[in-house]
Amino acid sequence: QSIRLIIVNMFNYTNFKKNQMHHPAAFLIPLLTLLMVACDSGESPQGKSAGSMELPPNNLVDAPEIVNPLFAPNQGVLRGVDFSSTKTEVKASEKAELLKEEGSSLLYTLDLNPIDFADITYTFGPTNLDRIIVDIYTENLESAANYQELLESFFNAKYKDRTELWDGAEEGALFTANIINADDEESPGLVLIWEEVAEE
Repeated sequence: QSIRLIIVNMFNYTNFKKNQMHHPAAFLIPLLTLLMVACDSGESPQGKSAGSMELPPNNLVDAPEIVNPLFAPNQGVLRGVDFSSTKTEVKASEKAELLKEEGSSLLYTLDLNPIDFADITYTFGPTNLDRIIVDIYTENLESAANYQELLESFFNAKYKDRTELWDGAEEGALFTANIINADDEESPGLVLIWEEVAEE
């Protein structure tokens, strides 16, 4: 858990200046992400290999219209990529605007509508993708709550639900999915996290 916290912290630090350009108080969303991830005490499937357990689903379900731009194409884990994808493959397939490429991460931005937008960060291990973090920036708290309600229903239909998290699998790779609401009037929005579950 501490390793996960450190990695997410590194991601948020590298994108702090960029987020400031979009929202004056956007740093509050990454801060809340750290707090929520650190407090996550739900049971984890980590340590169970894909071959020794029944794989959770990644059902092909239509995404809510409000987030269609984020989930198109509706394949793989997100936008047609999965945790077997390399950095080169993600760069070749991703159609959003590339804001930054640094070390083991790629940062893209995408308009959801004339007001709301999302930043997508792909983080890679030694060979393949191992984490996707999406920061959704909304106009107000009501809009953020609407996104959360729709996304939770979407995730419930797509993945296996468990306390505060969802479990899924794609191409034999287990992963968790999470939705965090910033719940802050100065920087309303959500953080979505997909993370590969490492086998032991």
